[in-house]
Amino acid sequence: MSSIDDALDAARDHAADFLNAEGRDWRHVALGAALTVGFALAA
Repeated sequence: MSSIDDALDAARDHAADFLNAEGRDWRHVALGAALTVGFALAA
């Protein structure tokens, strides 16, 4: 199970780096993603 836990931790770290979400509340990150998708769909 350790390798699965390590893989999940690595995936979370990479996602946080990709979203620039380090130290931010998840709601702020979700709001930013929703706004970005909304503008992309409206364009």
